[in-house]
Amino acid sequence: MDKNNLAPIEVELFMQPDRLEQSLKKLHPGATISGDEYTSDIPGYLNDMEWNFFDEIHRIYVHNTYHDMLKVFSGKSFSVNLVKWGNWPIFIQVANAKVAPNLFYQTMSVLGIFYVHQVMQLEQLDRQVRLRRRWFTMSHWLFKPMHKPFNRQLMKLQVKQDIEDNEQIRYRRLALRDAGFHFVTDRADFTNSNRLTNNVYFPASEPLARFKVSDIAEDKQNIKVGILELLVQREGANVRVWPGICPHEGALMKPQHICEGVAQCPWHGRKFKGALLVSGGEPWQFMDFEVVLEQTELVVRRINQALQLKVS
Repeated sequence: MDKNNLAPIEVELFMQPDRLEQSLKKLHPGATISGDEYTSDIPGYLNDMEWNFFDEIHRIYVHNTYHDMLKVFSGKSFSVNLVKWGNWPIFIQVANAKVAPNLFYQTMSVLGIFYVHQVMQLEQLDRQVRLRRRWFTMSHWLFKPMHKPFNRQLMKLQVKQDIEDNEQIRYRRLALRDAGFHFVTDRADFTNSNRLTNNVYFPASEPLARFKVSDIAEDKQNIKVGILELLVQREGANVRVWPGICPHEGALMKPQHICEGVAQCPWHGRKFKGALLVSGGEPWQFMDFEVVLEQTELVVRRINQALQLKVS
């Protein structure tokens, strides 16, 4: 597997990280500049770490931020958003860009008072990515007393989001990599990472797998039939089934993600209705699989190893 993202970079001109602080100080002699640094080792590979940065939709569902966001403009390598702060008519402009291989910039303007420039550098370490974040906070000197608490809140946010991403997304993606999965977003950018399309490529598998209906509980549960993960519930002699893996980016969907018969992806909010399977009835098609109930067994057939079907 290619662990490096080789997607083209559109940014033609950017300031080198080691010159940023000095250049900001020259911009205005009355400005105050402070900052901090945070380094963490992330489970997985560079292409998944880059996709995680490009993917803005997960911030709504995983981090509980960006609920009210207006995308002003974007390209494959950059994105500019206007984000509402709580219930107040206060807005933060957030610009993100991949400026060079393994190098990302993020800038924020808060209330027109604080300007924050964050540098994110990635380095592959075996099955981990070292992520180094440095940020510079700039304001008028009158607001210098606010820098320390402001930077402290930024640090808390960095740590919180790292923990949430690790627990909910990054370990899962690494497990899928180990199982042979690939994704459309292996060459991630701001365009393909923010479309709710089917991006999962399943590894090669046996064309047929079976699961005994008697082993399915009347409560909703996760099962694996061959390579395919499913959410199932036995209803008498019938079985109701939902995807256990989101075809968008591979999120694991669990019983708690089902509400009123609809499963919702915990990463990006995509929804899936359950299908009721009866013995001898029509199969349920999901990606390049069909699932059918044959008397006492739930049967999963691989239709075509290369086919990716649209999910209804």
